[in-house]
Amino acid sequence: MAEGADAQTQRFTNAADPYDRRAAEQELRWFSGGWTDPAAPIGLVIADAGDDSYLGAVLLFRDRPGGIVELGYGVAPAARGRGVATRAVRLASGWAFAELGTPRLEARTDPENAASQRVLERAGYSREGLERRSREVHGVRRDMICWSLLPGD
Repeated sequence: MAEGADAQTQRFTNAADPYDRRAAEQELRWFSGGWTDPAAPIGLVIADAGDDSYLGAVLLFRDRPGGIVELGYGVAPAARGRGVATRAVRLASGWAFAELGTPRLEARTDPENAASQRVLERAGYSREGLERRSREVHGVRRDMICWSLLPGD
């Protein structure tokens, strides 16, 4: 629950506010639905290789036009700054190309979220440009930077 309640997560995502046990359980049900409902995102857990503890999650949204898959991710506050997100994004991206057959992956970052931009850049994504007021975060229209990765990149 620490990730959903974290100030950075709250600032850049639509995590429930307040993020309590009920919100966490609802989010888990939503993420779990992706394995049986093609309109729901596929939720992948980022776990520590040594002790299997939770480090974060990667989401793959398959409901975008043209077979495009949009990737989202978050890392627990205690796991940040260790390269966890970059490795998870690389692995999930390769899996999406191989198993989902997507022709293109996209991700979006808030222009102020420098850490997330570094993750995508290190994972091989290309910055495409600014989408003005393209997403709503906690009821406010926000600019987003679009990033992409193609199978041959």
